Amino acid sequence: MRAPAACVFFSPATIIDPDRPVPEADDFLFPEEILHRIGADYAAGSPADDPRLSPVKAAFPGAPPTLIQCVNREYLEEDSDVMAAHLRGFGTEVSVEKVRHMPHVWQFMAGSSPLADDAIKRAAAFIRTHA
Repeated sequence: MRAPAACVFFSPATIIDPDRPVPEADDFLFPEEILHRIGADYAAGSPADDPRLSPVKAAFPGAPPTLIQCVNREYLEEDSDVMAAHLRGFGTEVSVEKVRHMPHVWQFMAGSSPLADDAIKRAAAFIRTHA
């Protein structure tokens, strides 16, 4: 099996800890209480430092070039920034793109939103560049 030539993440959840402080956000898609519930359900009692649960706790030597797209001031913006720094610590080329005033994973609106169309085009170009 061949390793991927590039990775693209849309608003990744990389710090799974139901007890973590909730970052300040203008995330109109997820109310704060939903964020806590999702974290607790996803963790299912696993420790927050388990690298299978929280990618920021895992080692990624030799990871491929990575693009992370997220929304400025969404709850997972911090996760995106922390994951980018974590990957860079392993020597990975990481690009982070942020938009404003869009919902979490706005890329799902491709075909009906010029901002989503543009994000998908940039992600595809990133992949083509590294293929």
